[in-house]
Amino acid sequence: MSKARDIADLLPIQSSDIKSALNASGSAKIYACRAWVQADGLCDGTCTIRGSGNITSVVEDDTARYTISFDDDMPHNNYCVTQAAGRLYNTTGGEEDDNVNFNPLTYNVGYVRGYTSYTDSKTKVANLNIAIFC
Repeated sequence: MSKARDIADLLPIQSSDIKSALNASGSAKIYACRAWVQADGLCDGTCTIRGSGNITSVVEDDTARYTISFDDDMPHNNYCVTQAAGRLYNTTGGEEDDNVNFNPLTYNVGYVRGYTSYTDSKTKVANLNIAIFC
């Protein structure tokens, strides 16, 4: 069967079908992740992106301060930035597991800028994991 025919068989899709497929019950609205990235935060300048969706670049523009640029703009500046724990880069050159925070400084429709910290000190992370919801 052709892809066009496979898609046609799915139409019309009902909102209840989507909620069921996502295992989401109830009347609360469902919001999608609008952008995400997993990048190497141990960079000077442009960071290596290991995986992403709707991200064009991650740039360290100051020590432990990153600008994450979106491929497609967010609809507004009032989005939510979430982060997962990264691997802390310590001053002796090693890495260790720990909970590192991403602290947003600037919300813009085209990018978010923030810094990573551990115990209130700016620090680089080996794994920069960010997701954007709005």
